[in-house]
Amino acid sequence: MREWFHPSNNPGVIYFLVLFLVILITNFSMRGLASGMVIMGGVLVSVLLAWFGWWDEVFSWFHPLTFHLTSGACFWFSTLMFLTWSLTVFGLDRLSYWEVTAGQLTRKSLFGAGSQSYNARGMALEKHRDDLFRHWLLGIGSGDLRIRTCGAAREQLDVTNVLFIGSKYDTDRKRT
Repeated sequence: MREWFHPSNNPGVIYFLVLFLVILITNFSMRGLASGMVIMGGVLVSVLLAWFGWWDEVFSWFHPLTFHLTSGACFWFSTLMFLTWSLTVFGLDRLSYWEVTAGQLTRKSLFGAGSQSYNARGMALEKHRDDLFRHWLLGIGSGDLRIRTCGAAREQLDVTNVLFIGSKYDTDRKRT
């Protein structure tokens, strides 16, 4: 059986650099302009090395090291990553949710803790969407919500990656 692969290291290197950037962006919060500068700098260096064909030169410094992927390796790895993501987003993330009712905010968990309610009187909400890549590019308009309760037991609750937080935040503010 014949296997087809590109003669240079570029496709494999770019594939894993994109994967690395997505993992980096989603796990480390870099706010504002710093996020864009770090990511765009890394992308610029990677693309320039690929454009001029220098990735092969870089890998030749580590004599026997080459970086080739077959299309099957890219396909199966990407499929496994997609299945893991979809199980997390459409399955596991649905096991815990927030319910907003008149005068009350309740966190409900299907397994384990049950529910926890907070009085909405005097509650402060903060919307954070200043991570360019995590909230706008990868998150499609998501953001983080910080809730500060008041009363005898003050707490700070962080709800991360709320999809379409702008419209939800504005709707909740109009109700009060």
